Amino acid sequence: MNVIQKLTTLVRGSARQSAQSIIDANALTVFEQEIVDVERTVHQRKKVMSEMIVARKQIEEEIISLEQLIEKREQQALKLIDAEKEEGLLEDIASDIAQHEVLLNSLRDQYKTVQTKIESMGKTLRQALADITRHRRELRLAKAQHLRPSAPATANHHPEQPNQQETTHDHLIPLTP
Repeated sequence: MNVIQKLTTLVRGSARQSAQSIIDANALTVFEQEIVDVERTVHQRKKVMSEMIVARKQIEEEIISLEQLIEKREQQALKLIDAEKEEGLLEDIASDIAQHEVLLNSLRDQYKTVQTKIESMGKTLRQALADITRHRRELRLAKAQHLRPSAPATANHHPEQPNQQETTHDHLIPLTP
């Protein structure tokens, strides 16, 4: 029974090790694809943010329009008060102004909510873009290190400079008997 468990453990370990070596061999490709995926997400978020900015502008225009309408209705009410006529019409205007002010407050709340979301999303996007830039730089460095020629090949291009392996070997020779 113990032998079967050891064999099972060996098979699982070998499978994990094989999977890990495949992942390690393709780490640069995986990292690059993750960067591309984040860039796509950032692009989509920019579109959403643009739509939110348009919505904020529309709300802002509605607020301005409603403020102008309320101002106009208040002027009408003042004229009726000065003329001391049509009490019923004055009550209708006052009711209309009150309804518009409720709507105005609602629009102002919507504006604040959208503005907060835009600011938050902008901050998140700026951070994501900075991260992408940093990751792209790291990817370029990793690719350069991965593609760097071996030490003996480098030594052939610059024979006057000993490579690091030769220097290390020369330092170790006196230490060996």
